[in-house]
Amino acid sequence: MKLFVALLTILGNILLVLSPAYAATASKDEYEGMNVLCVGCSSGIGKSAAEHLLAGGAQVVISSRTQSKCDEVAKAYKKAFAIVADASNAESLEKLVEQSRKAFKGNNKKITHLVWVPTSSSFGNLANPAEDLIKAMQDQLDLNVYNLIRTFKLIEDDLNQSQGAVVSVSSYMGSTSTIGSLSYGFAKTAQDRIIKDLAIWGASNGVRVNAVAPACIETPMFEVVGDYKDTLLQDFTWRHALGRNGQPDEVGSVIAFLLSKKAGFITGQTITIDGGASLLNTFTDVNNFLLPPDLVHDKTYFSKHTPPPSSEDATQQEQEL
Repeated sequence: MKLFVALLTILGNILLVLSPAYAATASKDEYEGMNVLCVGCSSGIGKSAAEHLLAGGAQVVISSRTQSKCDEVAKAYKKAFAIVADASNAESLEKLVEQSRKAFKGNNKKITHLVWVPTSSSFGNLANPAEDLIKAMQDQLDLNVYNLIRTFKLIEDDLNQSQGAVVSVSSYMGSTSTIGSLSYGFAKTAQDRIIKDLAIWGASNGVRVNAVAPACIETPMFEVVGDYKDTLLQDFTWRHALGRNGQPDEVGSVIAFLLSKKAGFITGQTITIDGGASLLNTFTDVNNFLLPPDLVHDKTYFSKHTPPPSSEDATQQEQEL
């Protein structure tokens, strides 16, 4: 009889833990005490990560180039602060760090964690002139590498004193060839390497640095191809072993996890979230694109449907994933 009661008790506890109500209660303060700077996080993957952190009790600065988008995310949470910044501009980043410290409530004004999401719309097609291609590569490096390092150094003392963590958004394209995205993939490869260096540098102070590398996630980033957005997204589905594209929350939740204490023994890693795309290697198969026939072999396709480097959007650089 005692054994039977004990088994019922164990079963009851298991069911309790698995229940949605318990899960919500257990996670509501999971990120309490964190002051997180989220750069490029007013939509898509970044927005999802910020919302997970806010739901878990963190204070979060929502930053991107667009005030209305930042406000839209922040207004739903008491601990969210909307601050506009251009992640391609060093002076803007310095102001962002200063304003973020002032925004956080309580005695701890340090930036304890960083989420880095911004990238450039300059994807870089080999069909373009060399100077345009090099400019696109420089734009991507500025956001994915140089300004990530710059921001890390700006908040390094905060991170050290907090034993904080950093997560950047890399890409599956950093580890494979992909049609029409030389500069983007090149910069993401460089970022993956930088993550390891930053992780080694911060380890002695208990600072962890990681990245996530998604494949095709349905975000506003695909607006750059205009009317072909739906066609392109449809084409990408079969390029994942799971037969579908990913959603922002499937990446944002991993970012939040990597910042948490549960990931306390993970550093210097780029976590692939690709729906099995790397198992198939289909992103290089140009002959099976579902785009219109005249575009399948058109090497200028991406240059036609991506803002040129001289445009206002490309100059400002930041596109949220």
